[in-house]
Amino acid sequence: MLAVLLAPLLTRGQQVDFRRAHELSLLIQRDTLSVLAGQPFTLSDPEWDWRTAPTCTLIVYSREQQVQPAEQECSVRIRNDAGPKFRVHSRVRFDVSNTFTVLRILEGQGQDKRVYRYGEQWHVQVRWPSLYPLLDSEYWYGEAAVFSFAAGHEDLSAYSYDVETANRTLLSEQGWFVPIDRIWKSLAPDNLNMTITIRGKYKGSTFFYQNPLSKQVSESVWQFELKSPNRIEDVSLWMADSTFDELKAAGRLDLLPPIPMNLNPVNKYNPREFRFSSYAVKRLSFLMFMPEISDVSVTSTPPDFLTGMSWRTDDPWRVLVIAPNLDYLQDRTARNPAEVSLTIRFRDQFGTSFHRTYKARVYAHQ
Repeated sequence: MLAVLLAPLLTRGQQVDFRRAHELSLLIQRDTLSVLAGQPFTLSDPEWDWRTAPTCTLIVYSREQQVQPAEQECSVRIRNDAGPKFRVHSRVRFDVSNTFTVLRILEGQGQDKRVYRYGEQWHVQVRWPSLYPLLDSEYWYGEAAVFSFAAGHEDLSAYSYDVETANRTLLSEQGWFVPIDRIWKSLAPDNLNMTITIRGKYKGSTFFYQNPLSKQVSESVWQFELKSPNRIEDVSLWMADSTFDELKAAGRLDLLPPIPMNLNPVNKYNPREFRFSSYAVKRLSFLMFMPEISDVSVTSTPPDFLTGMSWRTDDPWRVLVIAPNLDYLQDRTARNPAEVSLTIRFRDQFGTSFHRTYKARVYAHQ
């Protein structure tokens, strides 16, 4: 047999005399181990030179009480390489944070043909994986954030996750980084506004972790609200009809300057242009998206003012360009403008409807 370090009958703070309780020939004090809850670990092979295969038993204590770990295995295998004939393989897993004592008892015939009953003792400190989950309570379509749930486990390749809605699984991937944009890209833009659940897994199962700030222990399951932009911003030189009518009734024509319709079409403030952007407000930030336009209706009063229209893009804006009837305006000047209204209706890709009437005092020539 190899030389060993004998443990005293009782180690400091120990309430049970393991050597006497289990009738051991000798008890060997092994290392103190620090492991994560939920992560299996193996005990070192004693490499004793047994004549016959020994029996192997694991016994676990929490203080003086015997307890059952979440997983335990102790087996003896024949070695195929140089060294002692038999290899002892032991594997244990705890799913709670605590301090345990693990005894491994081996009984068998040594090379001197005598029967030995040896014990080995490990003190095992089990701690929770540590994780401060930086996940917002809500995300909007278009956000490209990343959520990480790595909690210090040994094998990073063993992380995986599922992303679920109330009725189906959207993603099931390997890794510990969850790209938020992959979630909303897997859904139709007009079918958002739902609760999303992320299940972080290690070796195929969710795990418990401890928040280092709050010290709260939680399961690796998180939720957030996925939302779609529900507003449409518009920019133009025209005025909302209600505001126009109020100023006109108050005699404030100085606030209703006539607008020429023949400006250079590349001018940033072209009076023929109406800019639209779908947007959302998150905290103090604006999230803007170029809208996909459908169900478009553009009408004018009087009807003879409008001859056509077209759309162009200027991300994040979708720009409506009207084609006014300059013949209708040929006799109009800045001193004699025509009062015209435009009503614009459409839907964006998020299902938001836009309906607004604009008014302006317009003329053909400067």
